Amino acid sequence: MICHEVRDMVRRRKPDKELPDLEQLFRRVFVHLPVGAFVVQNRKFRLFNPQFQKLLGYAREELLTMDCLEPVFPDDRDIVRRNAVEWLKGQRSAPYEYQYVKNDGTICWVTETVLSGQYRGERAALGYFVDITERKKAEATLKEARKRYRDLFSNASDAIGIRDLKGNLIKVNRAASTLTGYSVGELTKMNVSDLLTPESIEMVMQNQERLLTGGVPGLCDLELVRRDGTKRHLKSVLRLITEKGQPVGIQGISKDVTEQRRIGQDMHFYITEITRAQEEERKRIARELHDETAQSLATLFLDIETITESWRQLSPESAHQFEELQAKVHGMMEGVRRISHELRPGDLEQVGLVLALESLSHQFTGDGKSVARVEVIGCERRLPTEVELGLYRIAQEALSNVRKHSRATEVVTKIEFTREKIKLSVIDNGRGFELPEVLGDFTRKGKLGLIGMDERARLINANFSVMSQLGKGTTVAVELAR
Repeated sequence: MICHEVRDMVRRRKPDKELPDLEQLFRRVFVHLPVGAFVVQNRKFRLFNPQFQKLLGYAREELLTMDCLEPVFPDDRDIVRRNAVEWLKGQRSAPYEYQYVKNDGTICWVTETVLSGQYRGERAALGYFVDITERKKAEATLKEARKRYRDLFSNASDAIGIRDLKGNLIKVNRAASTLTGYSVGELTKMNVSDLLTPESIEMVMQNQERLLTGGVPGLCDLELVRRDGTKRHLKSVLRLITEKGQPVGIQGISKDVTEQRRIGQDMHFYITEITRAQEEERKRIARELHDETAQSLATLFLDIETITESWRQLSPESAHQFEELQAKVHGMMEGVRRISHELRPGDLEQVGLVLALESLSHQFTGDGKSVARVEVIGCERRLPTEVELGLYRIAQEALSNVRKHSRATEVVTKIEFTREKIKLSVIDNGRGFELPEVLGDFTRKGKLGLIGMDERARLINANFSVMSQLGKGTTVAVELAR
């Protein structure tokens, strides 16, 4: 606005015969303005306002004696001289930008305008400039950010695509080309519906609708159809792109998780087979313990009893030894029965999960250190054998962990039956522990029992969770839809 006002004042005079008196103009307009203003004559500063002196940081006496180009950054002096001449000749109408050096050595940016006039009867030039250093810094920062974004976009290992709200691809990176098998040019002429299975397209549209209604973006499991017809599994996240507050497009970042998915499936298969083999081995050992070891111990117990009853002539000392031996054999029989039951709980198949859990809690209470009980919510119903066995084993391991680690005085095994789900929880009032960020970290902490419970839950398509707090106990929960 200042530039236009001053130019209008100059144009109202005849340029050749009556150049404006710059001293008068300067004192009327520029002295108190927040822009740097100066009058130059014969390459010397003749007048300058306080803001000009403040911006440069020189004393008044220094400015009056220095060459007018001295504060200009050396590399910009020719540009400033040339632009100023063009301004004075009327060959330039736009302000020009350059760098100047303050008295303390700081380099700053200004935008400058120059007008022709006279000072005390001789030709002179009036210049005024505005410090644009902060703007230049912001522009440089923005430029660098854009460059980094372009580099990240182009060189990212994950596939990145930008599309409009109709699904038409506008921009993609090299990783997207590698993943799909199409060139970048081909992809920018395609729609996302050309690349995904129908189920994945529906999921993408649902996520887009959630974004458009203010929802939070989430991960999508998508299936990509490559150029050669093969399929790849993707983990994708979508982000809404807006312009002037209005949604204009979607940015998608996708990671190929096909191999991880395959490894996970293989691992699940191996764990399933190992667990099944483990259960079969438990059955075999339990059967051998019951049919052979327990029977042999029972026979030995009866033989000892027969000896003690028939040999009346035994000395009291020998009779006492036989009685002790008989007690030891009885203890061994009870231990074998307990181990056999733990390996293969026969009452689980006969009476169901709830009574089997009550039997498990009764055994837990038998050590006298803790009290365990079972709570049933809802109407009990029988479940498939593998599900009941999985839930039983998880409860068994959870109670074992409580006995070994928690120092709890009370444990509740709660099982909830509803129309939609079954939920098993083992809750103790023990000392608790600090949970890691991810369940897999339990392995490094040596808590393999929890990992085993998680794997068993997966085998029956259930969700496993652990909640614990130091000094406030632990809750292990398994939930499955039914």
